[in-house]
Amino acid sequence: MAEGRRLDFYTTINHQLSTINHQLSTINHQPSTINHQPLTINHQPKWHLEKESSGIE
Repeated sequence: MAEGRRLDFYTTINHQLSTINHQLSTINHQPSTINHQPLTINHQPKWHLEKESSGIE
């Protein structure tokens, strides 16, 4: 009885790991899209610094 329960436990863990693995591979497709955004975001701090140093509010 205990042996069967242990097998079920490992089967469940194995299924969860393969699900997580699938999610990770799906996430891996996204960084290429996400990587375009920091370029846009990186322009902002510079703009704020120029605005402050020129004294324009």
